[in-house]
Amino acid sequence: MEAATLILLTGTILYILVVTYFLIRALNQYLAILSVKNKQALEVSVARLNEKKLDLVLPLRLQAYERLVLFLERIKPMALIARHLDPFVARQQFQMNLLQNIRDEFEHNLSQQLFVSESVWQTSKTAREELAQQINLQAVSLEENASAADLAEKLIQIDSKLIDQAIKMIKEEMKAIA
Repeated sequence: MEAATLILLTGTILYILVVTYFLIRALNQYLAILSVKNKQALEVSVARLNEKKLDLVLPLRLQAYERLVLFLERIKPMALIARHLDPFVARQQFQMNLLQNIRDEFEHNLSQQLFVSESVWQTSKTAREELAQQINLQAVSLEENASAADLAEKLIQIDSKLIDQAIKMIKEEMKAIA
């Protein structure tokens, strides 16, 4: 009877091992399917989040481009002169008014750098700095008793190529994302 019990016990153990093998194999396949489904669900969730992020950020980026273009248009020499020329103000005061206005406009738009590329931001800053430098150079080139109108006449001749270049860059970048 011991041999029969041993054979029965061996058969039972072998049966348990085979069943365990197939259960583990089935469980691994199930886990692989779950993993793929979870990965797919995660990818769908990430895609939805990216769409929502784009929906939230795109209007802010477009507004930033708009505000930077407006800033650059407002600091063009002709626009500055039209807003600030007072024939009864001394040349030095007119120069300071222009420079202060450029600074104020720039500071008002500082946060726009969060939404535009580094190259657009740097080009806009460079255009602003170049214009301020040109205003100072033109003011220094005049005689001491020159009027605001004399300075305005010189400033009209300033080439605003850098400002136009920055505006063009903004438009190109904006078209690429919209």
